[in-house]
Amino acid sequence: MIPVPRWRIHRQFVSIGMSDAIAYRGAFLLGIFTSLVPLATSLLLWSAIYKAGASGMQIAGFSLNAMLSYFLVTTALRMSGLAQDSQWEITDQVRNGRLSNFMLRPLNYVSMHWDLRMTAIVVGVAMAAIPLGAVLISARSVLVYPAEGWRWAMFGISVLLGIQVSFLLSVCVGLSAFWFLETSGFMWAIMPIQMVLSGTLFPLELVPGWLFRLFTLLPWTYETYFPLQIFLGRVEMPAIIRGLALQAVWVAVLSLVVSLMWRRGTRHYEAVGQ
Repeated sequence: MIPVPRWRIHRQFVSIGMSDAIAYRGAFLLGIFTSLVPLATSLLLWSAIYKAGASGMQIAGFSLNAMLSYFLVTTALRMSGLAQDSQWEITDQVRNGRLSNFMLRPLNYVSMHWDLRMTAIVVGVAMAAIPLGAVLISARSVLVYPAEGWRWAMFGISVLLGIQVSFLLSVCVGLSAFWFLETSGFMWAIMPIQMVLSGTLFPLELVPGWLFRLFTLLPWTYETYFPLQIFLGRVEMPAIIRGLALQAVWVAVLSLVVSLMWRRGTRHYEAVGQ
């Protein structure tokens, strides 16, 4: 059999990912608009909380505009690329035996999902640009954003690393299907936990100090929360460099975990005759 160049394999999966993303664009756009409901709820709730307090009140170091910006940018990040959805497809392929089809082919299974996920993000950002742009423009009077070019650059790098952390965590959860017969309940259960740990539901500064320090040791913090700290100007260059280094470390560690889970999981998968 003539070996297929790796770049052709990647190009093929990128093409498949783009076709899938475009085919399901209706569901994607519907998801964007439904995501605006909890965003509006958060904005109204926090506006009411600050309005009830003293003038110029801050909560955990957040002014009203900073708090509203936190939720606006969090929603934009989650809608455009930081959602964890690879775990559902991986679990389905393992449990239903469809994984065998991929194991017989000369491809890297995790790389295939990476190609599909990154392509979906690119297409998703393109499709979300207009509705998200409209939301952010309408909120420009309260939106806090970086004034320095270098901070925008650091934010972009951190978002890219956060996407990799999010993807690898999702793959880890998906690969757990090798050892558990039923994982859907587990995945639904950990979803709100992941949202709390990543700072999606609220700023992590609102939890007690000891719990905040614990959260910052976990990888979920570096999905959404840390990039937001850069965007809102709550960390300066030394802390940014440390945070980016920790994001890179988590990418390396999680890549190793995924590799180990894949090797051991496929042996277990073959042993039970699937």
